[in-house]
Amino acid sequence: MTEDTRPWSQLSAVERSLVRAGLRTKRCAGLIQSHGMALRWEGIPGAPPAGGYSPIEAHALVPEFASTAADLIAQGVLSLQRLSESFMPQQSDPVVAPCDLDEVLRDPATWIWDERNPGHYRLDASEPAHARWYLDAYFAMARSGYPARYDLSEPEQRIMLSAEEGSGMLTGPMGIWSQPDPELPPSERLAEVDELLAPLLPFVRDDLLEVQFRTDVRSDAYTVIPLSALRSAFNGTEIWRDHDDADFFEGAHAVLTFSGYATWHRPRAAR
Repeated sequence: MTEDTRPWSQLSAVERSLVRAGLRTKRCAGLIQSHGMALRWEGIPGAPPAGGYSPIEAHALVPEFASTAADLIAQGVLSLQRLSESFMPQQSDPVVAPCDLDEVLRDPATWIWDERNPGHYRLDASEPAHARWYLDAYFAMARSGYPARYDLSEPEQRIMLSAEEGSGMLTGPMGIWSQPDPELPPSERLAEVDELLAPLLPFVRDDLLEVQFRTDVRSDAYTVIPLSALRSAFNGTEIWRDHDDADFFEGAHAVLTFSGYATWHRPRAAR
């Protein structure tokens, strides 16, 4: 087994997505959609539009993810583990046996999120991979000039803590914000929207957070709401998902970009 000594910049885009997942013991299901976000956040040509990969596009990437993951596993950079019944990473999660590896890696359900079959596998990076690539993978994109997380204002902290929880729900049944009264005069309603958005806008403007709108919780499809459209989107009613049959995870999500994660999570030595 030959140790991979390449610098982070020489890994392919798919290799970087796989290694990032292993560095944070991420589940594989949904990783192809996350890969598209990574391309967009890194400004790499060929990134999917702000709606992510379509199902056809995601399935077309499965063979590349399977073969690249197989190579990294063979090199000892990554291991593939089956999740326990809790679906949360556990030290006791068994490593997928070599005789089963090819079948698991080539199965689209391993890489593509589906509520009906949410995936049962995660990646784990080796200790040498952590030592070699962790700082470059996450902290090279940190932004200076921002206060520590716990020095942020209370509204800013609510947004950041929501994003760090993974769901990042701003609206919908699980959202941290309440919809301004639709019966208010337009000017008053817009003033309330502006007040809600005030702590969020600088984060989006500086590419620390991305706002995604999700309506189909059975898949990982989403639509990015750009900075220029946030005010009109939140001044409408659709984004609030204020109806009785709304699913818990419908609505607008605040998502930490690589820059956002790096800015508030970088190790003390990297500050």
